[in-house]
Amino acid sequence: MINIIQTFLIKKVWQTLHWFFYWTIYYTFLVRNKPSPKARVPRSNVQIIPSGNGTQSLVVENLKKRVYVTDVAPSRSMDSWIDQGDKVILQESDGSDAVVGDVIVYAKNNNNSDLIIHQIVAESTDSEGKYFVCKGVNNPLPDRIRVRPSWIREVMLGVLY
Repeated sequence: MINIIQTFLIKKVWQTLHWFFYWTIYYTFLVRNKPSPKARVPRSNVQIIPSGNGTQSLVVENLKKRVYVTDVAPSRSMDSWIDQGDKVILQESDGSDAVVGDVIVYAKNNNNSDLIIHQIVAESTDSEGKYFVCKGVNNPLPDRIRVRPSWIREVMLGVLY
């Protein structure tokens, strides 16, 4: 029985170390220019209109999917991009047009009660199809789960500080 437990523990430690060292080497030595989010709103759709009293209004037109502003959960995983209390501008997405660099909101394991906002840092495929590797920009390592495009609920368009 002890041998089975030791074997199990050694296997788990090895998997964790492998994951840690792979991503540490990847981010330290291989990633030089981190990808930026995809431009999703054409500049021709954005207008700044004087509103009177020296103020201006920002108007965005002709968006094909619903856009809204919301708060983010209290977490430090996206610090320096998003802080607790900031408002994020999100656009609905089915994940089909997500690319490396996008900041997305995804439902962990396709469970809508567990939403996470992180950046896509890599894309790959496995026997189940396409998946993304995501990471909070303040986290040292990426998320350990493979995010399927169908799990993506929104893509971030911006942050109101």
